[in-house]
Amino acid sequence: MAEKKKILGLFDTTQFVGLIIAIIAIVGMWLIAPGNPDAGGLSRAGINTIGLLVATIALMICRTFPVATIGILLVPLLYFTKVSPAVGDAIAGYANATTWFIFASFGITAALVNTPLAKRMMR
Repeated sequence: MAEKKKILGLFDTTQFVGLIIAIIAIVGMWLIAPGNPDAGGLSRAGINTIGLLVATIALMICRTFPVATIGILLVPLLYFTKVSPAVGDAIAGYANATTWFIFASFGITAALVNTPLAKRMMR
């Protein structure tokens, strides 16, 4: 099987495209002036939210980094880009029991897939 060409020794072509889109989205969010009619009259926090959302989606679709890494890095970015006024607001979503239920479901699924128990259950 042919090896995929690595750009910068780290990323394949699809991953690199995702990284470029994310960088453009993050730089672009700082170039748009708040209240600009082209921005729909959004505030700085609104523009930054959309920029981070586009960057996150691009990184996840192109699988530039693992999804968990992207999710963990997004929380401090929400605070540093002034989307959420306090660190507590940025991590408030992790206090919800539903979030932990979903995390646990993914963890149990990963554990079952990687053990012979899943094969036994399929018989």
